[in-house]
Amino acid sequence: MARTKQTIQALLGKGASVTATGRNPRTPLDYAAEYGHDDITAILFEAGAMATNWSTADLIARRGALTGARLLSHVQSLKALTSLLIQIARCKHVPLVREYFDTVAPLVCSRYNQQEASCSLTALVKCLLQSRSAPSTRRSNIASREAVEIALKEHEDFVDVFFLVSISHSEVLRDLLTSHPELKMQADNALPGCINQTRDWEIVACLSRAGYSLPPPPPPPPPPPPHPPPPPPPQDTSWIDTRQPTSLHAACEAGSTQQIRELLQRDDVNIDACALRDRTALHVAAQNGH
Repeated sequence: MARTKQTIQALLGKGASVTATGRNPRTPLDYAAEYGHDDITAILFEAGAMATNWSTADLIARRGALTGARLLSHVQSLKALTSLLIQIARCKHVPLVREYFDTVAPLVCSRYNQQEASCSLTALVKCLLQSRSAPSTRRSNIASREAVEIALKEHEDFVDVFFLVSISHSEVLRDLLTSHPELKMQADNALPGCINQTRDWEIVACLSRAGYSLPPPPPPPPPPPPHPPPPPPPQDTSWIDTRQPTSLHAACEAGSTQQIRELLQRDDVNIDACALRDRTALHVAAQNGH
């Protein structure tokens, strides 16, 4: 590793670029963070490297709060530091943000005092750093609130700023939410989709210290109206025997021998005609014993 560090330093000394080159979108810092080379990561930070994507910031944060804070202490530019802190807050790495502001910020704040804040976000980070390097005063508190308010209203990454301030300066965010209810409404709209209340308990606790509670989840949608029961299938009436007994059946039923004889003399009488249950006149007579 010592030889590798010397190689990195030699390349940088000859003007090697710390940014992405050619078609490769990844920077040397991306590789150093991916493979856990902390010493090289620190050297690249000192050479002006920036974390250009959230995955590299996430990898640095996963090295642990102490290691991550130590690595961030090597970042030289306010712009690079702002980008890192925002991306780390986006990934909800609460211990690292807290460790950095508690232990590192007071030691390195002076490094950034003379650097220009190019946007509301870098102005916010600069103000948050300065608040950790000097005793709090009414003037500094007002400056912090104004910086947070401007960043929340102007920066497109509202959620990232909200997370960062809730972790590092929850009391500032609490005061701001009390006096600016429109920011709470904006948070109510933006935050629920970014937080799993079970898994992200650390950021939920930070928000609570800042006086913010997530709105209750919306009620489940009403169930669809019940479908009317399908109409009953048409009844099969083919089994219903609608055949009526003939006069001959009736005579056999009554046991009227004379009437039976008279009917048998007629040409229009069908002796084999069937009535109910396929019974002929003979069936009826046999059933009734006639």
